[in-house]
Amino acid sequence: MKRVRQLDASFRLTTGGVRTLAVALVATILTACGGSTDAPSGPATATSPEGNYTISTINGKAVPMAIFSDTGGYKLEVLTGSLGVQTGGKYTVITNYRQTIAGIISTYSDSSGGNWLRNGTSVAFTDGSDGSQVQAAWSNTGTLTLQVSASPVISIVYALKK
Repeated sequence: MKRVRQLDASFRLTTGGVRTLAVALVATILTACGGSTDAPSGPATATSPEGNYTISTINGKAVPMAIFSDTGGYKLEVLTGSLGVQTGGKYTVITNYRQTIAGIISTYSDSSGGNWLRNGTSVAFTDGSDGSQVQAAWSNTGTLTLQVSASPVISIVYALKK
């Protein structure tokens, strides 16, 4: 159970502020953005990470994706996730989960938000409730990639909604 709690704490931004295992869960898309994501031809390039994103992959696989399971019948899956990176340095994240405990399935949604700050191609997200921080690699072609410090490390790619 301790490993699951550590995973939840490490997943705070990407899953939307998981508070406890029972309440812990996040997913859809958020709020406003600045700038256009439309391009006349070829891939769009942006000058800021502002925009609305959805989870594209977790560890290279499309969602829904199990992020934890054990032999005791517990499984936690990410169904969908959204990240809104707003003008003015604010963000919101929502993630939807499916949790299975001894064959009983429950779905949860969790959200959080806070502040973001870009330094080159790195974006630091700071949770507004507890001050925890997650770093993301930003690509001006429309992705934010987070490496969540769990064991093993979980790589989550958010893609800019078109």
